[in-house]
Amino acid sequence: MSEPLGVARLGATAEISRTVGDRDTAHAFGNEGVYVLGTPALVGWLEDAALAALAPSLTDGLHSVGTAVTMTHLAPTPLGAEVRIRATITAVEGPRVTFDLTARDSLEEISTATHERFVVETERIDRRIARKREALAT
Repeated sequence: MSEPLGVARLGATAEISRTVGDRDTAHAFGNEGVYVLGTPALVGWLEDAALAALAPSLTDGLHSVGTAVTMTHLAPTPLGAEVRIRATITAVEGPRVTFDLTARDSLEEISTATHERFVVETERIDRRIARKREALAT
């Protein structure tokens, strides 16, 4: 790959907002009767924020894939509450990009995390996926 991250900006940030809906609750992920933001949904939102911070740096023919998430879920957030997630690019090492993330509801910090993504050439990953589909079909 030819320096795909030459334009990635260390310190770039993005902030997104989400509202806790029925499909985002711990109940929806199998923890019956627990109607607060579920950790699986929160992890997805953390990834969304990281993608938003990185997206302006990606040129045509490049995508990113998540490879690691380390997070703490610090406080419950009830159904209907808004959550703001902020991602900051803290390291760029070749194709590897590392993010620090925080998530807050209107009252408190609910999560801190680090996340790692790798920038990949779209054609290359598409070929790899096609080979894997083929292998799985046999």
